[in-house]
Amino acid sequence: MLTPEERSRIEPFVTNLDSSVFGFQNLPSVISGALFGRYSRSELGARELLAREFLGEGQEFRDALTGELNVGGIRIDPAKAEGFFSRVLDQYGDDSVAELGGTAIAVENISNVLAKIIEDRRIGLSPLEKSTRYVRFDRKDAAGEYPYVVDPDIDRAGHTETYRTAMNALFDTYTALIDPLMEELKIRFPKKDNQSDGAYRGALRGQACDVVRYLLPMSTKTNVGLVGNGRAFEYLMYHLRACGLAEGARIAKEIDDTLGFLIPAFVRRAKTDRGQGNVDYLASLFQKQKCLISQLVSDTIKEREHEATVRLIDFDRDGEQKIAAALCYDHSDMPYAQTKEFFAAHPEKVAEMIADILIPRKHRTHKPPRAFEHTQYLFEITCDIGAFRDLHRHRMLTQQRQGYTTLRGYAIPQDIKNAGKEGEYARAMDTAASAYETIKRDLPLQAQYCVPFGFLIRFIFRMNAREAYHLCELRSTIQGHPSYRYVAQEMAREIAKVHPNLGKGMMITWDGYDELARVASEMRQEQKARSRAGL
Repeated sequence: MLTPEERSRIEPFVTNLDSSVFGFQNLPSVISGALFGRYSRSELGARELLAREFLGEGQEFRDALTGELNVGGIRIDPAKAEGFFSRVLDQYGDDSVAELGGTAIAVENISNVLAKIIEDRRIGLSPLEKSTRYVRFDRKDAAGEYPYVVDPDIDRAGHTETYRTAMNALFDTYTALIDPLMEELKIRFPKKDNQSDGAYRGALRGQACDVVRYLLPMSTKTNVGLVGNGRAFEYLMYHLRACGLAEGARIAKEIDDTLGFLIPAFVRRAKTDRGQGNVDYLASLFQKQKCLISQLVSDTIKEREHEATVRLIDFDRDGEQKIAAALCYDHSDMPYAQTKEFFAAHPEKVAEMIADILIPRKHRTHKPPRAFEHTQYLFEITCDIGAFRDLHRHRMLTQQRQGYTTLRGYAIPQDIKNAGKEGEYARAMDTAASAYETIKRDLPLQAQYCVPFGFLIRFIFRMNAREAYHLCELRSTIQGHPSYRYVAQEMAREIAKVHPNLGKGMMITWDGYDELARVASEMRQEQKARSRAGL
């Protein structure tokens, strides 16, 4: 129980003094982080801890109360607070306490190659990337350059002209095709009476951008917003420093400098010998994997797959029994193994149990329960890089991908063919492929910058049934891109083959390919805006 004097002392730093739920304010993140580090080892509540051990007279924290931040008459010295946090961090454990401080940063004008490395760090970071659907990439900067990254190693290796010629050809073609495609789409999808002008134009622009994005290379500059905790940012910097790209090392340094201003105590290990050891370990893993591949795989083996495919490589044969048993587990006193044995002997009960859970679902946002996490699928997918970029956003699964390469060929969107622009498109893609092959001989890692989104990539997804529902239902909707809609639909088909009771419950959108993809979504957004404006 807080005394009246304690209540007065902490009032500037908490959102309320009496509720069971409250937040902190006007405190540096190191202080709130240190407080929670102590919180887990104390009988006191957080408000009592703040009053008695952090703001109380005679306590260690008093050393930090002599600086520049003045709140409620209390002055906090951030530098001394950093030292205090470091002592708490060392005392109560580092990794978990390092998650107690978070912040948001923007990482801008980086390549798509680096953006995917950043977004691979799926735990503890929430990324949001610049869209290729709502943003056009045909604008040059003040120096007359298109928005793509030029790796310094490509310059040093003497490939500048080859590289820039290919990149400019891609962006020139992108620029030349986008407006004619919109005109072609107007003919194919004439405006309907129930469609507003704004929604119709937005849908046309989105679909045209979806098509021409196949020409955008992996060097295309993008922006990524990141919200994360200290530990996640620390690991991100290790991976960027170890990735082998000059761009990665540069951005890691800039992230470190930025976080050194925002949450220095939470990322301090990145500069230590331990941090460098992590970087060296990751870099050695990368080199060992490359050497292993060169020993096991002959250069004479050629890629044979040149089309989009979805293959179910592995799954739990008793997956539906596992889910049925897990559905019962929370509401039963029986051991899991015994419950599973019952369902193995009564397959009709499996179907009944799963159906009873799935039938009440009315919308894809009605998520299946956690029991659906008890069965796994492993898919191997080949599709265009543009579709992969969208599917890559799903973080609650295990992903591994092969390199960005021109080896598997490229897709030609049907809208490009309909507009009679296949020749221009192919010339730009072939120029990029030639540049890739030339640069690859000297710089295989940096050659990936040359590869356009339209080329095929192969990757694997391992996921549980719950995530499969989320991915397949979301990515099959009409407003989605046709190439990743195909992947989502094929995954759903494969699941239905091996687990028919689960397949029946999936809300998959199978039609809509002959519609203007996003017009309904644009109209909904327009209506929301009108409602907010009171119209």
